[in-house]
Amino acid sequence: MSNLARTLLGAALLFTVSPVCAEEAVSPLVSKAVDAIGRTGLERLTTMMIRGIGTFWEPDENFQAGGAPLHVADVKYEIRRNFTTDTTRLDWERDYLVVPWPRLNKYTEVIVGGIGFAEGNDGGARTAGVRSNAPQRPMTGNRLAATTRELQRSAPTLLRDMAFKASSVSPHRDIVAGGKALPTVVYKGELASFIVAFDVDTGLPERIRTMDFDPLHGDLAYDLVLSDWRPVGEIKYPFRQHYEMAGVKLMEFQVVDAVFNPSLDETLFAVPDSIRASAAKTVKAAKGNVPYLWILRRQMIGSYNDVDNLTHDPNTTTLQLVDRAPGISQVQGSIHHTLIVEMSTYLIVVDAPYMDGYSRWVIDQAKVKYPGKPIRYLILTHHHIDHVAGFRSYLAAGAALVVGSGTRDFWEKTVASPDHLGADSPKTPLSPEIVSAANGHVITDGARRVELYDLPSEHSHGMLLAYIPDAKLGYQTDIWTGPGVDPLGARAMPRQLALIKAVKDNHLDVEHFLGGHGRVGLYADLLRSAEGPVGPQDAVFVANKTNRHVAFNASPNGSYWIPFELEAGAEAPLFNTSAVNVITGRLSEGRRVERTEKVEKGKRYQLVVDSECDCVNVKPQEP
Repeated sequence: MSNLARTLLGAALLFTVSPVCAEEAVSPLVSKAVDAIGRTGLERLTTMMIRGIGTFWEPDENFQAGGAPLHVADVKYEIRRNFTTDTTRLDWERDYLVVPWPRLNKYTEVIVGGIGFAEGNDGGARTAGVRSNAPQRPMTGNRLAATTRELQRSAPTLLRDMAFKASSVSPHRDIVAGGKALPTVVYKGELASFIVAFDVDTGLPERIRTMDFDPLHGDLAYDLVLSDWRPVGEIKYPFRQHYEMAGVKLMEFQVVDAVFNPSLDETLFAVPDSIRASAAKTVKAAKGNVPYLWILRRQMIGSYNDVDNLTHDPNTTTLQLVDRAPGISQVQGSIHHTLIVEMSTYLIVVDAPYMDGYSRWVIDQAKVKYPGKPIRYLILTHHHIDHVAGFRSYLAAGAALVVGSGTRDFWEKTVASPDHLGADSPKTPLSPEIVSAANGHVITDGARRVELYDLPSEHSHGMLLAYIPDAKLGYQTDIWTGPGVDPLGARAMPRQLALIKAVKDNHLDVEHFLGGHGRVGLYADLLRSAEGPVGPQDAVFVANKTNRHVAFNASPNGSYWIPFELEAGAEAPLFNTSAVNVITGRLSEGRRVERTEKVEKGKRYQLVVDSECDCVNVKPQEP
């Protein structure tokens, strides 16, 4: 920082409210907070390095709709920032425990002067199969905006900026949190308006809030809550930080080490020429209609598809309606799908994935393909956010909502949530008929029947299986993931066995299954997978020569996996699952995948101990 800039900053920090020049005055709350954090330290702050650990929770990927949030990941992180050059590097290690499948993601995010890129397995579709060595790639405008906004929110320089740009700060009503009223101001930043609430006694900022739209829960407060302030040199810093969505904790971080004004290796922030050239032409931080909470929540579980339209990359694929039977269409072109069933005078839609922009596309295409037939029913197979976040557009168009048993209370609350801030949402009060479908519930026009059955499984309470008898077609989501796309295991997974049981218990004459993922699967193939091993040409043969038990990185639903057969004479127990990930190579006992390599059907492999990492490798077996 130049001497002139420091002089101007010092003048701004020292300025107090006066009747003569009130519009340029620093808010007393801001001035007190600057003193509490460390006025001199903030003036001199140029760089920082923070290391910590954390925990992530997801409230709408849990088993019970409206139940306790699901613990999805434990994380380690390191943040290095140079405030004078506007550069940031974030190194992540995210140990995902449950969804979409257990794995260890290691990746880096770098932002330099409005250009952002990522490197490593951040879990998005653009990382070429969650490879640990995935290439460097520019962030899209939405991701860049969300990352930049959260860096602004959490930086100690936020209060410095608020003091320096006093005209961007205005009064705000008190926030009530933890049973106490907190005095508050609003700071209008470049990407967001931050509502900053202060502790009455210490003057330190306690909450930094934005008002955001969540697809399920509507307009709400998204808060960074700061506590455990400790002195680090001339600055106090919050060693405990957590993020809340309408009071529900999503992330919590514990700082392990904090250093201010360290010397940073500038090569850590280097932007490759290829990234700089492409990003400078095409990528700018989005400034309007950014679905912040969708982006942040999908990144939290490692499933964010980093494309600006959220559903698919138009450079590689297109959304389309594909006929699966007379009067039955499935949306294809993205990872998540919707089913449309034509009745005599109306349509039935099953599942509403992504957000309302996707739903509007489906509605528009349905009008063209099935003219004059309104969508009368929206059936949701279960409550998980990735398959239901676009529900509002269907209900605004007049559809009744059909949900599984035991989830009605959740959906009544969800439907009533306010909707004014959504990027693509209809922004209209919703008052649909809500139908709780018991086992055997039938929707019929006298000619075609759509039957709904309970699908008890470990995935979600209140799941529904849809069955269309005249087409001998079933539809399910997340139980048999990827029918027609991903190979079945040597034996059916527990969820797939649950699907088979539901079909048999209800005496359904199913020939094919469609799903919220995948295309078309032959039910006969699923039945065969429940009866025993597949042939050698479809399996990977593995011999365990490590004399230790290896807990393989098990996918709960069979995605991305192919069968294995244990070679005779193995010396120790092998896996706790019956399939091998087609991209898994290195294993760490009791941990997640650290590095990925491809294994191929019909080949023989052996497990060997890798002394370099104290882990286990799947390697081609010697002849």
